[in-house]
Amino acid sequence: VSGVLLVGGRAAAGFQSDVWKYEFSGEFCSLDWQGTWSQVTASAAWNPRHGHSLVGFAAPFSTSSTGSSSATTILMIGGYGGQEIRSSVRKDNTQNASDTIMARNDIWCASRSLNNFATWRRLAPNAPFTPRSQAVAVIAPTIAEFSMIFFGGYDERAQATVDLWRWSGENSTADCGLDNMMFA
Repeated sequence: VSGVLLVGGRAAAGFQSDVWKYEFSGEFCSLDWQGTWSQVTASAAWNPRHGHSLVGFAAPFSTSSTGSSSATTILMIGGYGGQEIRSSVRKDNTQNASDTIMARNDIWCASRSLNNFATWRRLAPNAPFTPRSQAVAVIAPTIAEFSMIFFGGYDERAQATVDLWRWSGENSTADCGLDNMMFA
């Protein structure tokens, strides 16, 4: 991403599942530096949430002319959310369990090749770690080309978690086409 992605979150209206992109031009932090926000999608495939973790992977050799790398793939991990309580009652009086407001441990992927971050694929409905929000995720290219460290956060009872997970993807991570999620 040349710029910034704003993915989900919480607003006065409740949990969000929208994606916005900020693109800029000009020299960073100069008078010529300008940018604009544009909406990528109003409602992504995942449940509205906040407190999720995002990491961006740059494809090998994807550096710009300024030497900075540009993320081509984004992973979203966990968070807290779901569908807000509706003001109307459904005839069948049911609610989909995946709509429930709760901590999450799913993993979603978007990439430049998937409709420029508008299309999201669910890579794991339930990762091996417990559902949580406010966790830390960082890329770890010294471990492997597509590698991430995932740590901490708060579980469903707002208790701090202190476990550490290492995830190693594969070359297909670049287009969200993972065949095998490997956690250790």
